[in-house]
Amino acid sequence: MIRASVNLSEIAFGYASKRVDADQQRYDLGTISVFFLLSSQTDLTIARSNLVDQIVQYRRNVLNLQQRLGTLLADKGIILQQPKCRCAGSFSPVFRSVDPRCLGAIDCECLPQPGLLAMLQKNGPPPCKENGPEGRRNGR
Repeated sequence: MIRASVNLSEIAFGYASKRVDADQQRYDLGTISVFFLLSSQTDLTIARSNLVDQIVQYRRNVLNLQQRLGTLLADKGIILQQPKCRCAGSFSPVFRSVDPRCLGAIDCECLPQPGLLAMLQKNGPPPCKENGPEGRRNGR
């Protein structure tokens, strides 16, 4: 429905533009006064303003729809990366949560990658830096 309003505003702007051209020719020939020429120019300005308003409203509605559908970032080509836990190279992090109050501190635990179970049973897992005391930020 909003897109139809944009189309109607474009048509109204086109007609207002044609009216200004016609009134300018009539004024040059002396068949109308300057009042009618200025009136048609005012109508053209109003039609242009309405067209801009309708385009802005349409784009706002599209953005609002994308935001509510959860596709806004993907439609704009923005890709968010998953936060990284600084586990040792042979361990894979499992994320439990990301606390925005901690400026990127991640609550995660380091799990072994396949094939390292024997080594873990012998030495035990290394601590994840994000879970250790040095990884805690802002009193977390």
